[in-house]
Amino acid sequence: MLKIIKDFFKFINIQEKKDIIFYSEGSHDTIYYKNIIKVLEKKYNNKILILTSDKKDFAFELKSKLTNILYVGDGFFRTISFMLIKSKIFIMSVPDLDNFFLKKNKSSKTKYIYIFHSVSSTNAAYNKKAFDNYDYIFCRGPHQKKEILENEKINSLPKKKLVEHGCPVFDELAVKELDIQNDNFKNILIAPSWNRQDELIEKEFFINLISLLLKFDLTVTLRLHPMTQRRKKDRIQFILSKFKKNEKFTYSSKMENKKILKENDILITDWSGISWEFSLMLGKITFFIDTDKKIMNSDYNRFENKAVEIELRDKIGYLIKNYDLDELIKTINSENLINDFYSKKFKNLNLYRENMYYNRWNSSEVAANEINKILLNE
Repeated sequence: MLKIIKDFFKFINIQEKKDIIFYSEGSHDTIYYKNIIKVLEKKYNNKILILTSDKKDFAFELKSKLTNILYVGDGFFRTISFMLIKSKIFIMSVPDLDNFFLKKNKSSKTKYIYIFHSVSSTNAAYNKKAFDNYDYIFCRGPHQKKEILENEKINSLPKKKLVEHGCPVFDELAVKELDIQNDNFKNILIAPSWNRQDELIEKEFFINLISLLLKFDLTVTLRLHPMTQRRKKDRIQFILSKFKKNEKFTYSSKMENKKILKENDILITDWSGISWEFSLMLGKITFFIDTDKKIMNSDYNRFENKAVEIELRDKIGYLIKNYDLDELIKTINSENLINDFYSKKFKNLNLYRENMYYNRWNSSEVAANEINKILLNE
């Protein structure tokens, strides 16, 4: 508490000396900002402040002569800090600004920028008004731009400025050319999405899934969404206690750890956006457990542009229906899996990775350039 109070008063004293403020919930946000910040410093000499809700955020490693990092927690002092923002630009990767407890400063001329942390669609997994209160939206790809424009039309909203940005993680993680991978599938990554009502980890199927994979002498890594980690602590402890003695089972709690994508051969998920990174960036095999789709937007059925995560997943990976564990294990162990994947899915991976990301391998530079233009025009 003492650190939050000290940092709050530092924030009051230095924020008006800064050109740009970034807000990070934790390292899982900072991975999308870090290279943008480096370009803003090096190329444009911008003065930057990062507000973080995580004491362990690696944003603290970005401290420099131009960049300061302050801890605001996730309660009262964060809420107040948001309401007092006076910088020319405020950048975040948290949706629903001004809809709940994170409010804009109505008396300032601050321009609010949203940077996506996923290439998934904007019109299904987010609330109806999730992006309505930003001045600029930095889009990952053309589908997000189309969806936001359609949302503005459907709901008669003021036009936001949409920037063709891309994905900083793509720039760092993606292989230049997709290639045939080793067919010795031994390492399995399980990474389900989070859901307010019905999460996959709550089902007995989930325990049976891990047990069966381990039974077949496969190495299993479990990675859970930060929202799941916050909301399902008892269930997580139960799962970890059940498998902690098995040396082939590991748990990765850090969303920013992208190395595990390269270390694993197969991904099992339901609706997580990690599938785009695993399959489109690295050309690897994803199995999708066919659970009910999380539709947060009450207007979804009014959209002509349907969510890409619904439309494309059987085109880039394999659907497992009816929680059929036998079918899943049978397919993983099939000698024909690699040939089937490359004959039926591989051309789609190349097609969608070209069509779904702006500015591949150059997105941080593009973002920094656009941010600096906005700064100069304010």
